[in-house]
Amino acid sequence: MELAYMKNYLRLDSDLTADDALITALIKAAEQYITDKTGRVYAADDELFNVAVCFMVGHWYEKREVVPTRGQVVEIPHTATAIINHIAFMTAYPEG
Repeated sequence: MELAYMKNYLRLDSDLTADDALITALIKAAEQYITDKTGRVYAADDELFNVAVCFMVGHWYEKREVVPTRGQVVEIPHTATAIINHIAFMTAYPEG
């Protein structure tokens, strides 16, 4: 996924570059997470994969604290989990 696409999703000014390295790392991590979790090959032209990547990166970008507040667990949003599970069980996606 392109950095500019993700910055648009995150509603960040495309001219600001302070977080570009972080966002790029989060994109790669989300793509790898989804691939590892589903056993399916990430397809950059697949909108369902891209939506899942956007949800994951958006969540991680907004929840950057190292340790959650005591007693809280920072979980992946249900919407991202539902899409990832869907990808995992669909035979239309090639296995990795």
